[in-house]
Amino acid sequence: MPPSLRRAVLLNGSVGSGKTSTASALGTALAAAGVPGAVVDLDHLASGWPAPPGDPFRLAVTWENLAAVAAVYARHGMTSLVLAGVVETKTQRDHLTEALGLRPTLIRLTAPVAVLQERVSARSATDAERDWHVARAPELAATLDRAALDDHVVSTDGRPREAVVEEILALLGWVPDRS
Repeated sequence: MPPSLRRAVLLNGSVGSGKTSTASALGTALAAAGVPGAVVDLDHLASGWPAPPGDPFRLAVTWENLAAVAAVYARHGMTSLVLAGVVETKTQRDHLTEALGLRPTLIRLTAPVAVLQERVSARSATDAERDWHVARAPELAATLDRAALDDHVVSTDGRPREAVVEEILALLGWVPDRS
């Protein structure tokens, strides 16, 4: 019987919350601890164009690509996935679960809206991109607050990335005896 995916975590949050950089750092920590896995940024799985009609965020493409990628990683012994992305609704969470073949742990990364906007302003390549992300930050933060889909909430505000990763590792329990 081929190996299967055993567990997954989605770092959920508004734009600028630190999902991608935290996922990368979490993957590094898990690799150092000998946990077989991979990091997947869901944005990369939906980067094609144009967006399908009625699906501006290309979610159908994301879920289909994720199912394929997760299966490949699992076949090659990478049984733990760290995902960076946004899940705004129960339906999206259900699609994520279906794509993975298991229910992932959802950990929401948060920071005050002003901090989110400052972060996305600093990284945006164009004025249009900056303006869209600055406007999206409070809207998405409010949507995620209302949805309340996450298993855990972790603040990234004013904290070193290593401290955020340590908190997530403790919440997940994927690394035995971290003391």
